Amino acid sequence: DLCINGIMLDFLNDPLTAPDGNCLQTITPSEFVPAGAVSNISFMQEFNQLTTRFWWQIGLATFFLLGVLSAFFIWFGHWIIRLLKPSPAENQERYARWLGRSLILAFGLLAILFVAAMLYFIWNAIDSTLINISALSATAVPFLIIPLLLLLLAMGSLVIMLTVWLKGQWSIWERLYYSFVSLFAVSYVVVLGVGGWLTALF
Repeated sequence: DLCINGIMLDFLNDPLTAPDGNCLQTITPSEFVPAGAVSNISFMQEFNQLTTRFWWQIGLATFFLLGVLSAFFIWFGHWIIRLLKPSPAENQERYARWLGRSLILAFGLLAILFVAAMLYFIWNAIDSTLINISALSATAVPFLIIPLLLLLLAMGSLVIMLTVWLKGQWSIWERLYYSFVSLFAVSYVVVLGVGGWLTALF
């Protein structure tokens, strides 16, 4: 924008003198925030300033997500062992295992999709003027429903976790590991909430 660029050049040429900002009055808000752009995500504001809070969110989200994704390897190995050495299990216990694992695996796949999509849209924001207003383009909106789906999956995994503990289903190690990944899933959602992703659509 010629107005914005002019103000910046005036400041750089003479930092001690306040630049003339009268041209800002001729710019309508729509020129600042494109129609449909999402600008209410606190994570984007933290990212724009590279604050300590931003780095904490990145670190914790990565840690918790890796904990959840470990299920893909652990349960694959467990499945191989069961094929080689099958053991009888009650239908109810087998159903709880199938449902519980499906919730966590779906959580992991959706989380990967969300991370990949947000990396793409954040890169686009950096490559445009949207990063200046800490916003994402309107095309990111469909993907912002994913954090809400992750919340539902995490709550479902907690219900399964409590159920198998109360009923004494599965082995103690299975229950402990499932509790581990369930709590990591919940913690990941909490980090998303802190970053404003859960309320991005509202």
